Amino acid sequence: EDPLQELVAPEPPTVTAKDTVETRQVQTAYGMLGFPSVTLYDPALYALDVLASILGKGRSSRLYETLVRQRQLVQTIECWNYTPHDPGIFGVSFRADDGKADAARAAIVELIAQVQQRGVTEAELAKAKKQVTAEYLFGLQTIESKAGDLANSLMSTGDPLFSRRYVEGVGRVTAAEVQAVAQRYLDPRQMTTAMIRPTQATVAGEAP
Repeated sequence: EDPLQELVAPEPPTVTAKDTVETRQVQTAYGMLGFPSVTLYDPALYALDVLASILGKGRSSRLYETLVRQRQLVQTIECWNYTPHDPGIFGVSFRADDGKADAARAAIVELIAQVQQRGVTEAELAKAKKQVTAEYLFGLQTIESKAGDLANSLMSTGDPLFSRRYVEGVGRVTAAEVQAVAQRYLDPRQMTTAMIRPTQATVAGEAP
């Protein structure tokens, strides 16, 4: 018998950009940019995961190379595509000096626009596919891990071979599909920005 899933009402579609800022006693600013994503069963999942890898997974990703190494706007940055049973989130999170946080946010939006307008390279595409496949195979080196993979796939999707089909789906992604999902799902008019910034006292060194 399939495990019971708790049903929740779907969140209404985002129709305008949203921004929220909190100030706390932290030394640096923390930010996240989020876009409405898809469910675990949506065919767009594969191209969105590849896009997340190209944009912000590892030190050779576009976001890290540009914002950390070249422009030195952020200290850390990463990108992911979270896809549960309900529509998920395509997110970018970063940590930066407070005085650079706004410029970092603008630079992230700019890099996303570049992908939307010019697409990705075949080299970036091949690397992202190889990375996903390597992570999957590395996690299946023992009998226990293989059994765990089957169980996790069954619990999550009802298909014990889902993770294997996932790797196959990623392998079929094209550069045109990556550009298409960037254009469709990473709409700045539907972007939610959440920031935690230092209080003035913290910036001035008056608070612990």
